Amino acid sequence: LAHFWQDTESPSELPVLNSVAAIEHDGRALLIESFVDISLLKRAEAELRASEARYRRFFDEDLTGDFIVTVDGEILDCNLAYARLFGYETVEEIKRTNVVSQYIEPAGRDRFLERIRREGRLERYESELRRRDGSPIFCIGNEIGEFDDQGELVRIRGYLFDDTKR
Repeated sequence: LAHFWQDTESPSELPVLNSVAAIEHDGRALLIESFVDISLLKRAEAELRASEARYRRFFDEDLTGDFIVTVDGEILDCNLAYARLFGYETVEEIKRTNVVSQYIEPAGRDRFLERIRREGRLERYESELRRRDGSPIFCIGNEIGEFDDQGELVRIRGYLFDDTKR
């Protein structure tokens, strides 16, 4: 932070990026110092942190099972509702598993991946999955595929709702 005064009685602080360079001029060693005002950057960083906190709170507190997984089935992130949907007590516990284990048969996962590769997103997609104890669970989900620059599916994010009672 650099201090500056608009008048002699009210000092203010301004976030700056400071750069110093040593030079020689007429046989004397001199320092050239420059300052760049980064107050807008600092404000944008604070707004981004606040936005991320709001997203994280929404994600964590959502009543549907929210998730982000790789094509191979690694659970990158999920909320507690997702863990409990499949019979786990914590997010950490379910993240040590693979979503492939949630399918009753491998062909069900293959059909899901084929559709999301082709369509990019699935709305109200119905699937029969299984809980940790092996019992069936009928879910309705909205899933979105995330693709790399070559058009390859790399991640899937979405949410699941337990529709077993119906």
